Amino acid sequence: MADLESTLEAHRIRIGQLSGSDWKSCSHQGSKNFSALEPRSDNLDDSHPLYGKTIVFTGALDSMTRLQAAQLVVDAGGHVTNSISRKVDLLVSGIQDARNSRQAPLRLPSSRSLRNSANTVT
Repeated sequence: MADLESTLEAHRIRIGQLSGSDWKSCSHQGSKNFSALEPRSDNLDDSHPLYGKTIVFTGALDSMTRLQAAQLVVDAGGHVTNSISRKVDLLVSGIQDARNSRQAPLRLPSSRSLRNSANTVT
């Protein structure tokens, strides 16, 4: 077990934890580890619009880092995660860097192909 722990530490990986009904996923310190954030106050306002909500941040934000924004959400009683699922209440989309996109670029049909398809009789 010591070899596993030292390997995980060397690669800055945290193993996920399951306790009761709570699950904290595995994380790598190279990624944003929002699950490690804790509220800076014990007095959470359950009437705050973000209280109990799960939020995902994508892209760069104008006025703060994603980590700073995530801390504000946690301070309001919300949860921040790195992946989108049906449990997500709010997706905050910042400025996307196309150089980092793993998706194929959006290709729109040319005006010629649109004209040709409009003239086709079926």
